[in-house]
Amino acid sequence: MATSRHSIAQVAAWALLLSPLAVFVVMTNVEGMDPRIQAPTGHFWIVSTATLVSGAIAAALILSVESVRTTRNLFLALGFLSVAMIFAGHGLSTPGFFVTRGDEMYGVRVSAGLSQIAGASFIFLSVLPEWSPLGRAVQASGRWLMPAAFVALLGYLAVLMTVPEAFAFVPDSQRWNAFLAISTIGLLAVAGWRSWLAYRLTGFPGQFAMVAALVLLAETQVSLYFGQTWRLSWWLYHVTMLLAFLVLVGGWAIEAKRAGSLLLFARAIALRDGLDRVKLADPATLDALEE
Repeated sequence: MATSRHSIAQVAAWALLLSPLAVFVVMTNVEGMDPRIQAPTGHFWIVSTATLVSGAIAAALILSVESVRTTRNLFLALGFLSVAMIFAGHGLSTPGFFVTRGDEMYGVRVSAGLSQIAGASFIFLSVLPEWSPLGRAVQASGRWLMPAAFVALLGYLAVLMTVPEAFAFVPDSQRWNAFLAISTIGLLAVAGWRSWLAYRLTGFPGQFAMVAALVLLAETQVSLYFGQTWRLSWWLYHVTMLLAFLVLVGGWAIEAKRAGSLLLFARAIALRDGLDRVKLADPATLDALEE
């Protein structure tokens, strides 16, 4: 009976996680379900909220798990920090707030997609096996990467807010949008799969929250790139993105209350790596260890 209940709960959880994609399909295919809602003030505040929550996640990773401040956690923190800072440019470029010239939509358009692929790239790098060639390169770059990335992100915001037309070269075509969407979803899918394997090994609520957040962020790409600006389908990606961050924060809160800290969550991927290395080890080596 308990197993049956667990299976039903898992099916229900996945159905809820995939619901934003279903909602987008309905909105864009049923007449009257995708109205135009041009509300710059609402846009500014929902983007600002998502930015603050993403920044808080990055800060939590850096400050709350000091004993495991590894390069892997650093890259994960950079994923959420890059989303926060680049997406802030999306919000600050909302018409009628800080940018008043006619080219303000460069910031809105470019920052949205850039925040997603930058964040997905860092999150992808954070889950790579440490024994893989790229994983070893990630480990070697930890000391200088955080300050370099922070300076680059500040530089991006400075240019965006002072010379937004500098980003006029960024394509705005269906082909380019499809490339970015597929690339971002692919990076998040790998990260989500690795996080799912870690969850299957540990059963930690915080790890499942990470899986759920990555699934929601992957779905965000569909409405981000294929929803029409100011249409309800376009607003959907803002809501889904914010929901992803809130789910992660909620899962971490449960984890912290259960375990007293996020220490075990921070080590989950490393535990998965350790098990994988045991599986890949030479049988002779394992026999020697047993002796």
